[in-house]
Amino acid sequence: MIYLDLNHWYALGDALAGAPQRPDHVAIFNQLRGLVDRGEIAFPLSAVHYMELAENPRDAHRERAADAMALLSRFITMAPEWTILDEELARQLNHQFGRPAFPMKVLKFGVGAGFAFGQAQRMVLEGITEGNRREFESRMGASVSEIEKSANATAEYWVLRGPTAALRSAIPTYDPYAARRIADNQLAELNVMINTLRTVPDVASRPMDAICARQFYFDMEDHYIRALLSAGFTKNRTPFHSKADFTNFLMAPTSPTTRCSWPAARTTSTKPGASNAPAYPETPRRAPGRRPRGGGASHRNGRDVHRSPVSWSRC
Repeated sequence: MIYLDLNHWYALGDALAGAPQRPDHVAIFNQLRGLVDRGEIAFPLSAVHYMELAENPRDAHRERAADAMALLSRFITMAPEWTILDEELARQLNHQFGRPAFPMKVLKFGVGAGFAFGQAQRMVLEGITEGNRREFESRMGASVSEIEKSANATAEYWVLRGPTAALRSAIPTYDPYAARRIADNQLAELNVMINTLRTVPDVASRPMDAICARQFYFDMEDHYIRALLSAGFTKNRTPFHSKADFTNFLMAPTSPTTRCSWPAARTTSTKPGASNAPAYPETPRRAPGRRPRGGGASHRNGRDVHRSPVSWSRC
């Protein structure tokens, strides 16, 4: 698996379109395509690719990059980080306490934009029975599975490429910068911590404590609570009875986000006046209206796209 930043996809898209940024880019693209065709390498996409490509207002640039992505990635996508966090925390609880007995396993790679955003979906034909399948396939000149595969590939391509500028203006609710605004809100939350470091002397004296605690409370707390519940613990009845136990737990998983980048020496609470308090969660209140990161994902199975005896659905 090879992850390419978006600027490389733009370069490969230009090479595919016959306008390479450098003369050797065409040969490089052809070599990579051959390796993909032989199944020797894969170039997965992430949610970031979809979000950053959507922000580009230039149709030609998006089209070229999407063409290269479609050929080289085959729409293989990476699981979002928050789903992997859930697995790592559950597995670490199992390793230390034998609970949960069967920790969840998360697919790290799947297919499509839905998988990249945590809601794996694909279109399927509804209304096909064994009695009419043969007649339907004969009229269409392809099997149902082939038709579904082609339709899903086309849908994935247009999700990746995005609507043209003319279509964007005609879609009232289309917002290519929605993800950017979420990032801006997260930056604003981070600035609150920076201002606290500047104005609260007790916190300013140990900035790493503030940074690590913020990462736990804002990025990990929901996942931590879900892992506790899956292991039969509760939010208020945890298996950790000291700051050292809890810190060791957070340091054990392999994911840098799961580990919180907590230095072993930084194990005190960041609450002013509580420098000797344990590091395990004391559950501060969330900002009003703040949606937990990665929470609330649900699958919309069987939503009709075209109402007819044979119809498309997302599942």
